[in-house]
Amino acid sequence: AGIALAQTKVADGDFVGAKTLLDRFPPELYGWEWGRLQYLCHPEVFLLTGHTQRVTSVAFSPDGKRLVSGSGDETIKIWDAESGRELMTLDGHTYGVESVAFFPDGKRIVSGGWDHSIRQGVQTIRIWDASSGRAEMTLKGHTNAVRSVAV
Repeated sequence: AGIALAQTKVADGDFVGAKTLLDRFPPELYGWEWGRLQYLCHPEVFLLTGHTQRVTSVAFSPDGKRLVSGSGDETIKIWDAESGRELMTLDGHTYGVESVAFFPDGKRIVSGGWDHSIRQGVQTIRIWDASSGRAEMTLKGHTNAVRSVAV
């Protein structure tokens, strides 16, 4: 009966009422229906689409307002964390991006991946301006993929 009532509340858009009801269930009664209704009670959860290959890394900005994602499609995308809207795409890597991170001030992003030059065989780390999308610096020297970056 509680599941049916919570389902009715979700259908009516009363997510707070449904969540309050579901939170009263004892854990031994959690089933797939309970989990599905919990999921539906959080319409703020959304799917970000835009990369054309697998996403390899995601990081929140320090203020929690933006997300940055890196992908095998050689791009980095900055997203509005509240709406899920894509804010910009950063191009510059010549192969898949393996890792991304925001600087503590939220003004720059660092990325690393599989960049390569046929003549040089050099992998790169790039530092980007998070507001303009401009690459500020390219660090060269690794001889294999940069799989992780952090600030």
